[in-house]
This record gives sequence, C-alpha cells and structure tokens, in this order.
Amino acid sequence: MVITPRPKDGEWGHIDLASGKPVIAAGEGQYSGGSFKMLDNSSGHYQPMGKSAQEAALKAFKDAGYAVREGAYVEKMYDFATGKWVPKT
Repeated sequence: MVITPRPKDGEWGHIDLASGKPVIAAGEGQYSGGSFKMLDNSSGHYQPMGKSAQEAALKAFKDAGYAVREGAYVEKMYDFATGKWVPKT
C-alpha cells in the first residue's frame, strides 16, 4: 500500500506510485483522528468504478490496519464540464 500527501499539479500521479504495475484500488482519502473519514475512486489513470472497486479499497485499508469510518467510501466520476471529480449520482 502506498499512501502519500496529495501532489502538486504535474508533480506525479498514481501511475508513478505504482510504477505502471496493476493496482487493487486508487483514489483519494481524508485521514483525521485515527481513521479515514473519506475514501473515493478519483483516479485519472486507473479509473476504478463500481462495487468491486469500493470493496477492494475498503479491504486494502482495513487489511493494512487502518480504521475506516462506516460510509466513508464515495464513488465519484469526472465531470468534464467543471474539470472536477464529483459524487456519482
């Protein structure tokens, strides 16, 4: 598992962290007070989606010993109109 602070634009991305190898899950998270308050799938390269992506992400964090708040996972999609990741509806 690789967890890093959010990089500055153009600094590096998920694909660099994984050295181009397959990944189980990718996205962003918010960690505070000893647990992850939010996890999502916002990854421009790997684009993990659906229930299997959610289950893989939650399992990876829990297996690594991290506490994850119930309901922390938010599936997102990239909105090309705004240029931002937004919760999938």
